[in-house]
Amino acid sequence: MPRKSRFQRLLAPLLLRNNDVCIENRFLLLRPLRHAFCALVFDIVGIAGVFRPRWFVFPIFALPPVLQLMNIDGVGTKYSDEPARGMPEDLLSEQLCADIEASVLPFFRSVTTFDKLYAYALHGDLQIWQREALHFRLELAMGNFDAARMLMRWHSKRWFSDETPAEHANERQLCALLDANDHTGIGHCLREIEAAVVAAYKVERLWEPSPFPFEPEYKDWARKSGIKVE
Repeated sequence: MPRKSRFQRLLAPLLLRNNDVCIENRFLLLRPLRHAFCALVFDIVGIAGVFRPRWFVFPIFALPPVLQLMNIDGVGTKYSDEPARGMPEDLLSEQLCADIEASVLPFFRSVTTFDKLYAYALHGDLQIWQREALHFRLELAMGNFDAARMLMRWHSKRWFSDETPAEHANERQLCALLDANDHTGIGHCLREIEAAVVAAYKVERLWEPSPFPFEPEYKDWARKSGIKVE
């Protein structure tokens, strides 16, 4: 049996107390993965025995290849497992798990509704409006097609430029679907992006393909999944 990593050992009590979180790859994740990727990682700060837990939340269809990790109160603290600091591992684990349960998990659980994920992505720490391609995807996912058309008018010239053929392949496909008013196709395309992302992060077994708010089956799916929809 493979030896557990330090990450797994320190967070073991957290997993026992919270059945909606798990460790997969290098992430502590809220599961199942629907449209939100809520994760925590250990950031090694360059000092022997010292690490800093960092968390991030992204819409899966907007998750970039290079993560921009956010701090949060109570978990932005540096922790040390250095023996000279005199903190036994069981106490370190207890403090770390308590901080995550108090500060991080409540927020993760608050973005399970798409409208809250949308608000956080647009107006919270992500400031996704500064990344026009990701903002375009977000407005489409929310069903804000007029806003998406405005973004398409402003930015599609660059997305269709020969200089960035691979970088904006998804945007070009989504633009064509939006021009055709093919809302079904937009939903399928966004889920294909999600599928590629979870495969790249090696967390596909936790992903639950889900409808978007503009799709007819969304409200019924949300009700069956225990998600409150306004």
